[in-house]
Amino acid sequence: MQNNNTFLNIISLINSPASWAFISRNIYNYSKDLESVNLIHQRGFLYKEDLFLKLQRPLFKKAKADLIFDIPSNLKNKRNSDFVIAAFVYEFPEISQTWSYHLNKNADLIWIPNKFNDDILKRSGVTTETIITPYGTDFKQTISKTNSNLNKRYQRKPFNFLTICMPQKRKNPILTINAFLKAFPIKNFPDTTLTIKFPYLPGKFPWDISTEDLKESIKDDKRIKIINKIYSREEMKELLLSTQLYLQPSYSEGFGLSILDSLSLGIPVLVNSFGGQLDFCNSDNSIILKSNPKEIKGLDYSNKEKTVIAKEPDIKDFSEKLYRFRTDIDFYIRSYQKTKLLDPKKYNWKSISQTIINKIKEKTL
Repeated sequence: MQNNNTFLNIISLINSPASWAFISRNIYNYSKDLESVNLIHQRGFLYKEDLFLKLQRPLFKKAKADLIFDIPSNLKNKRNSDFVIAAFVYEFPEISQTWSYHLNKNADLIWIPNKFNDDILKRSGVTTETIITPYGTDFKQTISKTNSNLNKRYQRKPFNFLTICMPQKRKNPILTINAFLKAFPIKNFPDTTLTIKFPYLPGKFPWDISTEDLKESIKDDKRIKIINKIYSREEMKELLLSTQLYLQPSYSEGFGLSILDSLSLGIPVLVNSFGGQLDFCNSDNSIILKSNPKEIKGLDYSNKEKTVIAKEPDIKDFSEKLYRFRTDIDFYIRSYQKTKLLDPKKYNWKSISQTIINKIKEKTL
């Protein structure tokens, strides 16, 4: 370990399609223009060398602080500096006692993206100070909201719905398929399609849906397209702009990056009524699903045997809202015209990075 003038170590998985890696890359890219930042990149979930950034072998340096993107039980082993900021996000009401212990013992500050996660930590007995700063997006509104343009958009064929997610039970892709098929019998809606974007096919991890369940739910319906490749940021933008309505009916979201991206572009979103996305989604700018509390096993990636409390979207309400969006042009146009990110400046990666840097300075200088 070397002594130098490094301000911040960012310790994270970088070359992966996982949300954690995406957030890390953005914090690194914007922070390095503000202070001396050292990137200690890790191997891990869906890691692939040089996938997004061509990186040199990491150097472990002493810095003012470490910003660590990892599960709480790994914080102690990743520490290089005297002050540790743990980046944390979670989807369900409480974390384990083990995670609470490590956050209290091995983190000096916890960065969380919203009040939803702040409530989780408080409920779990975490007393370490938190900084609440959201994640960001680099997308901007590109769709004209005039009636004439939206009328043209409505006429596009195929009329496509989209969901982007890991093939995990928590993300509810099977429910999305079932609601789509319930709303749109092929005989009546041959040109209405559903695209499901996975970074990999299911069955790779214990918390995934099964390949058999996926095939059974699709029922050989050719209108349902599965994409299982990793996209660049530009490809992801093009994919979002190709859809009419973005769907994210997860049992719960810790934040909801793809939802944020969709709103930023001006794409209407349909989301569950539970989760961190409600920090920037409400009935003024989104289509909110009815849902009911439910205890469910197999959703938590930290423990597949754990039963968690989440909210299950109502499939009847889901299919009815899909049907209305497809068949009621007035509802379609109103949905587009109300779609917006309520506070765009809040979700800017540069200002987010500056906020974190300023907090570190406050605590360490």
